[in-house]
Amino acid sequence: MSSAPRFPIERQKKSRVSVTATFTEQEYAAAEAEALKHVGQHVEVKGFRPGHAPADKVRERVGEDNLFEEAIRVLLKTHLQPMVDEHGLKPIMPPRVEAVSRMPVTLKVTFVEKPEVTIKKADKIKVEKKPHPVDPKDIQRVLDSV
Repeated sequence: MSSAPRFPIERQKKSRVSVTATFTEQEYAAAEAEALKHVGQHVEVKGFRPGHAPADKVRERVGEDNLFEEAIRVLLKTHLQPMVDEHGLKPIMPPRVEAVSRMPVTLKVTFVEKPEVTIKKADKIKVEKKPHPVDPKDIQRVLDSV
């Protein structure tokens, strides 16, 4: 039984593919909690040791936009490979990520794939094969050097 794709795909130009990823509130909340924990390890909050400040103080210090960006990084860490696998993509560089909406969190991830290369008139290309004679003295010289 085949189900609908988790991440809808849209083919743009020859080698560009956009994947739309919408995340549930639970997925985003988990990613935000992990992002808050990660950011809290590196942010100094007055009166607290690094990594020991309350989440609301860290959130206040960091700002919602920075926390949102970090949460997106966490989401992509776990969902980027399934996007690639689901559609059999072959990206040749890191994707471009755009936030389409905040609630529900919707991202547009644009991949650049390896383009298909075809050679026109390939049957008309001729390669001349030249024999390369080897002198027994050259073989002995290489063996002696080894």
